[in-house]
Amino acid sequence: MSNGTLSVDIAVRVNVLFGPIAISHYRLDGIEKWRDGQVFHVATTTNNDGEADDMRADRHPQGLIVQGSKVQTYVAPANALPATHWNQVELNGPWINLQNGRLLHPSVKRLGADKVRVANGDILLARHYRVSGDFALQLWYGYHRQWLSLAFTGKDGSNITYLRRDG
Repeated sequence: MSNGTLSVDIAVRVNVLFGPIAISHYRLDGIEKWRDGQVFHVATTTNNDGEADDMRADRHPQGLIVQGSKVQTYVAPANALPATHWNQVELNGPWINLQNGRLLHPSVKRLGADKVRVANGDILLARHYRVSGDFALQLWYGYHRQWLSLAFTGKDGSNITYLRRDG
């Protein structure tokens, strides 16, 4: 945090290999900036097997204005947040898709206490949530509201899990 601004770097890398041969590649890079408990800037670029997408959202007096490769420019609902999943508050409203700016309306169900493994191998006590609607995934947050893990099923039926890694 610098001068009251929280900057969150976003980097997602997914490579599917068949032996030494890459058969699928996904890369998303971006930044998310917060001040006084509000997101005021988000920008991302995505390469999904050669298909490019992008989005940008900036806070203006009328609200968070979202532009994206798959949407007309719009003002997001007041409780909409970028779907970066690190911030448990996102479970309370619509999400802004980081790839293309689409507004998503997830249905969130709290599943209760659970244990989850994080990247360093530790097993932590967590709150487990199931998200459905525009997509399906599971999220785990620690008891201090910190993001721990995310899991979903890929287009090819494979199980994909993101794990918290500190440092």
